[in-house]
Amino acid sequence: MIEYSGPILILLFILLSVLISAYEKLFVWNKTLEEYIKMYNTHLPKFMVRLSLIVVLGLEIIITSFLTLGIYDIITEQDIALGELGLIIAGVLFLILLVGLRILQDYRGAGRTAVYFLLCIFGLFWIQSI
Repeated sequence: MIEYSGPILILLFILLSVLISAYEKLFVWNKTLEEYIKMYNTHLPKFMVRLSLIVVLGLEIIITSFLTLGIYDIITEQDIALGELGLIIAGVLFLILLVGLRILQDYRGAGRTAVYFLLCIFGLFWIQSI
């Protein structure tokens, strides 16, 4: 199990980041929606902002499920399949967010999102090399 400690830490980091983001969207919906409407004010109609939030929330819930089950499988059965799938879906989510932030010309936010994406790629590389 020692050989999986690095990938497990990466999976935990991505899991906690995505879980906290999903929690904020679920339980502070009105405030989150208000902030997104301000951010996308001139670029998208309000119904598209709601739709994008729902899509991102759905992906975050899926990612959280896969990463949680992936960590459990790595610890109990040393099977990396679910963790790998979770990292792939998380990478796709971070790419979607990166494109959205670039369209909004939020370069600082895009730079932060790129770090998460690179961590997903590094985690995938590490898991697949074991």
